[in-house]
Amino acid sequence: MIYIILFLFGASLGSFINVLSLRYKEDKFILSREIIGGRSHCRNCKKILKWYELIPILSFIFQSGKCRHCKTKLIWQYFWVELICGLIPILTFIYFQNNLITFFPKTISNFFYFWSFILIWDLILLTLVLISLIDLKLKIIPNETIIFLIILGIALNLLIVYNWNEFYSFLGQYNSFFGDFTNFKENRLIAFIFALLFFGGIILVTLGQGMGMGDLKLMIALSIIFGWPETLIISILSFILGGIVSLILILKYKTNLKGILPFGPFIVISSFLTLFLGKQILEFYFYIMNFFN
Repeated sequence: MIYIILFLFGASLGSFINVLSLRYKEDKFILSREIIGGRSHCRNCKKILKWYELIPILSFIFQSGKCRHCKTKLIWQYFWVELICGLIPILTFIYFQNNLITFFPKTISNFFYFWSFILIWDLILLTLVLISLIDLKLKIIPNETIIFLIILGIALNLLIVYNWNEFYSFLGQYNSFFGDFTNFKENRLIAFIFALLFFGGIILVTLGQGMGMGDLKLMIALSIIFGWPETLIISILSFILGGIVSLILILKYKTNLKGILPFGPFIVISSFLTLFLGKQILEFYFYIMNFFN
């Protein structure tokens, strides 16, 4: 039952995220009346949709991915975003339920702190999905989403400080390879400075052509949320993923992707990977290194 509730919670927010990403305009506040106001309608025939046409995932399936009125095919973003957002709360619940005892022994025994921790991470990950969608569409990252991430990061850090009995890391024992920054304030400060200097340096050296200010602000927000060395791993993975995808697209379309491919989605995917699979990724990396040595 808990999984069903979590899925419905995430899928419902996924539907809202779809609305925000599709209606958002660069010159508008993301929660302005122009963006969230008005009844949902078909983007083609403008017909106002009934409540049963707005049920996350199910409406898309039962209508065969088409508008019930004009039969125009709906974009698959509706389905996939609602599905992914529905799975996010389930994944965070399972992951942190299994790991909070190790990370934060006080939290797992406290109902309020446990669900606050889960809710904050759900909102962080759902906001990252929204950022990725808007960046793909408009190649910008709204400042409002960055501010919201920073607020969530501060709230998360307050919960972490409450439980800071000993250092924790999503990278497990491999965090020791990146320095002994087990003091909480020092840990977050190192991550912040790295994000600022590394991504800010890329912007300065490339005169804004290799990286956008939105990417810098996103990484600064993530440094507050993840700390060190997770911020470093997110950065490395994002460049690896970006390089692989760019190479594939260049070979396929035989064209220069300069200014075409936003970097934000790669940062978002790398954040998910670091959170859920960071330890396993480093285990695989060191296994490969030992194999070739």
